[in-house]
Amino acid sequence: MNTIHPLLQLVGLFLRAMWVLTIVYVLGSWVPSLRRASWFRPVRQVVEPLLEPFRRIVPPENLGGLDLSPLFLMLLIGFIQAHLP
Repeated sequence: MNTIHPLLQLVGLFLRAMWVLTIVYVLGSWVPSLRRASWFRPVRQVVEPLLEPFRRIVPPENLGGLDLSPLFLMLLIGFIQAHLP
């Protein structure tokens, strides 16, 4: 019987949640009224620390202000998800 360990299921759920939060963060960053919404603050508090390492590697200032850190985070999440059993 092939069952996934509950811890791996939890990791998978966490990664899916982070994927969705990253999308919400990106959309909110484009729409000022969303960015000011009270529910957006927790999203920002969760996602920003995960984006910071990517911003240190590829600073948005080096790309004319274009922040690719959400893309890199989503690629990393996808890579990890692809390698979970």
